[in-house]
Amino acid sequence: MGTLVLNHPHKQVLANKKKSFQSTFISGVGEKYYIPQTIIGNVKQGDKVIILSDKKGSKERAEGFLNKLVPSSFTKHSPPRPRYDVYIDNLIKVQYHRNDFGDLERSGIAIF
Repeated sequence: MGTLVLNHPHKQVLANKKKSFQSTFISGVGEKYYIPQTIIGNVKQGDKVIILSDKKGSKERAEGFLNKLVPSSFTKHSPPRPRYDVYIDNLIKVQYHRNDFGDLERSGIAIF
């Protein structure tokens, strides 16, 4: 069983490019994440999902389980790459830490 990490960079939230951590926590849906094809094959229903917020002074973390990935849009790359909405079940807030995984991909995700 793998773990998918989704980051909510505060700068992108402010620029309206990403939904806030709180919105994702409430809805259980991480919207429009580019998940590289080299990674997506390693993600399956029931895998653990971690969502993170790096907002200065209030770093947050929640954990749940992957329900499904739904194609939602495309990147601006040439050729375009698919983005996915990540549906997460049973999200609960936990103490923030990043000591159980390494670096995030450029797209703000990681799998371990």
